[in-house]
Amino acid sequence: MNPAWTELEESSTQTKSTSKNKLDRPDLVSRIFKMKIKSLIDDLTVRCVFGKVKAYLYSVEWQKRGLPHVHILLWMKNTVNTELVSKIISAEIPDKNKEPKLFKIVTKCLIHGPCKGFDESLVCCQTKSLGGKNCCGKGFPKPCRDNLLFGNNGYPLYRRRGIGEGGNSFEKKVKGNIVNVDNSWVMSYNPYLCLKYNAHINVECSNSIKAIAYVTKYVNKGCDRILYSKTKEDDEVINEVRNYQDARYVNANEATWKIFKFPIHKSFPTVTTLDLHLEGENEIFFKEDENAASLQRKTAKDTQLTAFFKLCKENEFAATLLYHEIPNHFLYDKANSKWLERKSRTAAALGRIRAVTNKTVELLYLRMLLTHIKGPSSYEDLRTVDGITHDTYREAVKAMGLLNDEETWLKIIMEIITHTNNRDQLRTTYASMLVFSDLEDQRNIWEETKDLFASDYLSLRGLTEYNDEIYRDALDDIQEKVYNCGGSNIEQYGLPPSRNGQKLTNIVRREKSYYKAKLAEEVKEKIMLMNEKQRC
Repeated sequence: MNPAWTELEESSTQTKSTSKNKLDRPDLVSRIFKMKIKSLIDDLTVRCVFGKVKAYLYSVEWQKRGLPHVHILLWMKNTVNTELVSKIISAEIPDKNKEPKLFKIVTKCLIHGPCKGFDESLVCCQTKSLGGKNCCGKGFPKPCRDNLLFGNNGYPLYRRRGIGEGGNSFEKKVKGNIVNVDNSWVMSYNPYLCLKYNAHINVECSNSIKAIAYVTKYVNKGCDRILYSKTKEDDEVINEVRNYQDARYVNANEATWKIFKFPIHKSFPTVTTLDLHLEGENEIFFKEDENAASLQRKTAKDTQLTAFFKLCKENEFAATLLYHEIPNHFLYDKANSKWLERKSRTAAALGRIRAVTNKTVELLYLRMLLTHIKGPSSYEDLRTVDGITHDTYREAVKAMGLLNDEETWLKIIMEIITHTNNRDQLRTTYASMLVFSDLEDQRNIWEETKDLFASDYLSLRGLTEYNDEIYRDALDDIQEKVYNCGGSNIEQYGLPPSRNGQKLTNIVRREKSYYKAKLAEEVKEKIMLMNEKQRC
């Protein structure tokens, strides 16, 4: 948001506001900024000023006393290369004689500081993220270079020519001193967007997953908060507990934006969450006093999954699609529990089958089958492989060859052993394999490798031969690590049962790790080393 926008000036004049400050009209600020966002998104996605966009998301934010600003993230359809980025993004001061308007906008809206060495009282110099106090947290000044280079923590190093190498500069007053500002202080921008919107529009090319977290954190972090205290009267008793109050802070611009019900976050394409449940185990929501007839109607209604089965029977095109591909071509009518063909092909949507944990084994393999079998007409159809109907979804997955074989996992375990002698680390890795692998039965693997998993317990007990107690020690530890990974009882994975069926605390584990026979021998040895007074 640029408070110097002509639209804001003209709107304030037309409304004949009594205030001389045009920013005293947060309703106008919100409406104008909303229209600017819509125009900018159209430029990026419809007019494709950067190229074809296949997805985008944005979040609007307000600082406590500031104007609104928006963070926009684009996924490009075509591969981004050095040549394309150089055409789209610039990080240099324009020529004042050739591009006077762009020069004015860039020097006013897209110059950082200067801070380091000139004005270190700025907020960016108070961060410790890049080396401590008096070091710019944004990494300015940037190094000057003649060409663009990728690979700097997900962000490229843009071309910033020095003053003697074709780069431009200008003079700026900083704390009463005239400073010569060069390209090392310029934020990356797109010339077309700067000229059209006359605002601070920082454009970056990012190939890091952190960009998504950066944009979405404004949705999840919650509202701004303040601490305030009430001034006590002369005869008032001070309540130290209630002295300070924690409250939400909503400024006028944010308040009007929410009153107008403008979107704070938006993404494209739409993501449709798809139902996933076993046969006859779908969720039904009802009120406490609901009658039996209403419950019967709700029970008889199709879910997204059962409606998908019916659609595959009736529609030849749907029978060629996977479950998660359906929302891109069909729209779910919740009132009638039916999938309807989309009238507009431009309204793309992504399907996402609900995530399930590995504790619900059959549901996990049902999800796997839905991501591999096109156009199933029933639950039984999903379990049918090569004309054979299997009793469980796991058997069907195994028949399709989607489960890893036993030799692969044995090879992995042996490779881990060759790289580490730490048996605790080995058991930790094995617990992760149990929880997240798709091997049908781990019993054979355990029988072949159990000596390797329990070798440290053998030496800890001071024994030379393995016995059931040593194996139980290893199983107890594996069971605890499986719990930590989010798994359930190890018997579910085909292993022998451990001695503890419930999760142990670290204190209990430490107490259970003591071996009285070995400790007694250590005590006897230590006593022999004591002098006569110590023994008393």
